[in-house]
Amino acid sequence: MKAKISLVFGSISILFLMGCATEFKITDEDVPQTVITAFQSRYASVKDVSWEVEKEDGHLLFEAEWKENGKEKEAYFKSDGTFVKEE
Repeated sequence: MKAKISLVFGSISILFLMGCATEFKITDEDVPQTVITAFQSRYASVKDVSWEVEKEDGHLLFEAEWKENGKEKEAYFKSDGTFVKEE
């Protein structure tokens, strides 16, 4: 029950902040489990990830950022875990 309350509060906080900015950093705990699972399944070897959430074309996207071979990498996921793109 406590986890559900935290998830609801986190989602509301994210939506509130989305009105103020188009992109901002979030903690691992604020990322939906569906997104974490999708990321880990696609990028199993990546360990040090930071997360941002942004609004793109009216959709909420979760952006994972990490370094690989000295280069910045980014992957974007919808809140249901659907992979969108990699940069």
